[in-house]
Amino acid sequence: MAALAPETVAFVRVRDRARVRAKRAHSALLATWTVTVLFAVVYGALAVRSHWNFGTWGFDTGIYDQAFWLVSRGRSFMTMRGMNVWGHHVNLVAFAFAPLYWLGAGPETLVAVQAAVLALGAVPVHLIARARIGSAWAGLVFAVAYLLYPPTGWLAWANFHPEALSITPLLFAWWFGRERRWLPFAGCVLIALSMREEVALVVAVMGLLLVALSRRRGQARLSRVDAVAPWLTVILGLVWFLVCSKVVIPHFNHGGDPYYVRRFYGSFGSSMGEVLKTMALHPGRVLSLAAQPDRIRFGFDLLAPFGGLSLLGLPFLAMAAPQGLAAVAASSTEWFVRDVRFQYTALIVVGVVVAAVEGTGWLVRRRASLRTPLLGWMLFCSLAAGFVRSPLPIGLNAGQWVGPSARTALRQDALDQLPAGARVSASDDLVAHLTRRSHAYDFPNPFQPMTYGADGKTRANLQDIDWIAVDTKDMKPAWVALLHAHTSRSDGDFVVTWERNGIVVARRR
Repeated sequence: MAALAPETVAFVRVRDRARVRAKRAHSALLATWTVTVLFAVVYGALAVRSHWNFGTWGFDTGIYDQAFWLVSRGRSFMTMRGMNVWGHHVNLVAFAFAPLYWLGAGPETLVAVQAAVLALGAVPVHLIARARIGSAWAGLVFAVAYLLYPPTGWLAWANFHPEALSITPLLFAWWFGRERRWLPFAGCVLIALSMREEVALVVAVMGLLLVALSRRRGQARLSRVDAVAPWLTVILGLVWFLVCSKVVIPHFNHGGDPYYVRRFYGSFGSSMGEVLKTMALHPGRVLSLAAQPDRIRFGFDLLAPFGGLSLLGLPFLAMAAPQGLAAVAASSTEWFVRDVRFQYTALIVVGVVVAAVEGTGWLVRRRASLRTPLLGWMLFCSLAAGFVRSPLPIGLNAGQWVGPSARTALRQDALDQLPAGARVSASDDLVAHLTRRSHAYDFPNPFQPMTYGADGKTRANLQDIDWIAVDTKDMKPAWVALLHAHTSRSDGDFVVTWERNGIVVARRR
């Protein structure tokens, strides 16, 4: 047999290597989709099961369930919060859920969709890592690390929050932006902006980072669209945040700033402008807060699961800066904003993950021999953090998912005593099952204002409810006394119609 020409041999070798790379890429992507589906199914089922067993609360699943139900009916005043839906947050995603609510959707749908969307974030993480590090298997490792990341798991656990749904479109937006595919990039940005107003700040910072990266490439090599698109992203993010926070929310909130400005940052000022001015003129106050042990621990909890690799991509951590600054500056009484078990990490996740990928890629491009050790170190840290710190079903926090108990049946029996659509005030653990109606209050509302209205002092009309349903087992003593004051006297407003083991149902006389 005649020998092949050298050119032919070289071509065959290149072709074979390309086929091997394509096969590896396909296998790694298939593995990523497998763990994505596994997370969505397992965490979605656990979240629905927890809800059925009264593991969700009025704050916040009940709030958003009522809000989305109201929007689907063309209404907007939430008795759960004592304010208009659009004076609470600008969650345009409510319109996307409206058809589901027409078909009878409720909290189960919300938490299941949330788990699925969070899981889907593993796909853009894989794509970003594959592109930046040059290895499909690096994409799989980062995808697994993202799914094991404690904030990701806790977001699937901690009730429903629209901002959690912004993570995946923001990650896809970053991948499309890095690839300069501006049409799908714009679509992902718009989807992310529909979740909540603060997402706009992440979008603005993302645009600034893309501007910086485009300048590194050199303006001469960029098309006009490539040069303009990042700047338009910055402008869109800033304008949308200002429209939401200074026009939409005040319009539906009696002219006031978003309620959380006063509640979380009242020590810096009584309005958004005053808060920002104080931070700018007195940065030492912010720095002194950042040095507090609880803030340092929060930063460690965010960075350690990726083995600290996010620090290699320090500029990209800027995407986590808006919410990170908010967490640092929040008052000491609002400790939960600095706890990875709650939703306040949602807008930080994107910055931490992207910084870890970009930082690792930067180092690997300079010293390729470090790729395997870095990925191995990160995978070890992710597995350890997932087992110890996340609600992994086989981890130390698996018991956080609420299962059935004897009290579950009693609570359901209590809810069965209520007429359909009844105007009700219920304790936080029961009310999330009662919010697809016009009048549902989180007890002790409407009897006593508790996180009700923009100022926390607004009172609801006591005549707005006809039924009370509460579980007094873990209720504050003052609230138990309030319940007795309205039900124990012969001339009380309400009469107890059903009571079992501290679970009380009462109707208006």
